[in-house]
Amino acid sequence: MNIRGSLIITGIVIVAMAVASVWAFFQPGPHEVPVHWGLSGEPDRYASRLNALVSLPLVALAISAILAIAGKVDPRRANIERSGPAYRIAWLGTLGMLAIGHGVIVATALGQDVPVARIIGAAVGVLLVALGDVIGKSKSNFTVGVRTPWTLSSERSWNKTNRAGGRLFVAIGILGAVSAFLAPPWVTLSIFLGGSIAIAGFSLVYSWIVWREERRGTPG
Repeated sequence: MNIRGSLIITGIVIVAMAVASVWAFFQPGPHEVPVHWGLSGEPDRYASRLNALVSLPLVALAISAILAIAGKVDPRRANIERSGPAYRIAWLGTLGMLAIGHGVIVATALGQDVPVARIIGAAVGVLLVALGDVIGKSKSNFTVGVRTPWTLSSERSWNKTNRAGGRLFVAIGILGAVSAFLAPPWVTLSIFLGGSIAIAGFSLVYSWIVWREERRGTPG
């Protein structure tokens, strides 16, 4: 899998985040900046201006480095090569989420009132939809996709579980994104958390059922 394009995009995004941080640091604004928001959508944790502005660019750099390396050392690297779209969306989608979060922090550092819950909720929803749309086409690997003991030991279980899980991710993403604009923040968070737990539970059970049917030679 050629990751050059992803590396170029990553470099541009991280440089842009760093430039925004430097610029915002020297602008008028509060000395302490919100870095976490509660279920009500109100800030419940603050950090110094410097820490708030440098944290997410550093996190983005670290996660991007890990993802760039992970695809090269995955024991099923050949399947990673065949799962390029899913891998790139997982990588660049995560990077995009961090960039959006950083944009929110930069805006608050400048004293702007930002609808954080709506922005982040919508962004998470879009990311889940994008991931759900491609993971069903991914091949068995240890880095991207719905990974359970049974999907990793059965190609059939991997394919069926990831296709089903992908559809559920799309549904949860759409529901959560719509909720971000129409419902209180705690509703959106409940959709994402509850949906993620439900998908994890479903994936465990379903992947085992498919694996067991394959072992028994049951068609389906």
